[in-house]
Amino acid sequence: MNSEDSQYNWEYAPPPTPYDLVRDSLLLKLFRPVLHMFTRLFLRYYNNLEVIGRENILDNQAYIITPNHSSHLDAPVVFASLPLLRINRTYTLAAKDYFFNRWFVSFFARLMANVIPVDRTGSETRGLILCLSKIRKGNSILLFPEGTRSQNGQINQFQKGAILLSKKAHLPIIPAYIRGSFESLPKSRYVPRRKKISLYLDQPVQYWDGVYANMDDDNASKNLEERVRNLGTKN
Repeated sequence: MNSEDSQYNWEYAPPPTPYDLVRDSLLLKLFRPVLHMFTRLFLRYYNNLEVIGRENILDNQAYIITPNHSSHLDAPVVFASLPLLRINRTYTLAAKDYFFNRWFVSFFARLMANVIPVDRTGSETRGLILCLSKIRKGNSILLFPEGTRSQNGQINQFQKGAILLSKKAHLPIIPAYIRGSFESLPKSRYVPRRKKISLYLDQPVQYWDGVYANMDDDNASKNLEERVRNLGTKN
């Protein structure tokens, strides 16, 4: 067990909260794909959404998807790229202090993005451990490595959560870059502008294997950040 593993009791996820039961209820699982069908139509016709690299997401494979983050549109944009059968099998890490202090915001976040709360201010590990328990059941994870929305649209330094999960669960990471969501709905705005949005999906990366096997978590996180940045500069 390495020093990173020693911080977490990876084997035992905490029992589900009432909010978790609501999120995973049959009613929400039936309604969520319908909601996303309308969301896709909105993004396609209002924001002219374009997805490049969709072929890198397979119907029968779970992933950790790691886009840059500058807008509340980012999660719906990523979900719009997924096969409909993966909608209920993809969970999103979301800030506990923002999305879970008002019941109606919490409910909508669970409905829209299958959110799992993560504490941005403390050392709480429940979010990562719950993610691992979902991964072990064949689910994907949407994780924003910056930890919060960018104030100016520029990419901030990546944290290590995605790398830790990828190495522990042996789950490929798909680097992703979103262009245009900041121009449409920045942090200070509540109604999206009619701006084009593009999502670039890279090929999956296995950070526990091959040339990455001996790379420590800090350098692996820097490598992932560089891949996401390159998607933005090359396209």
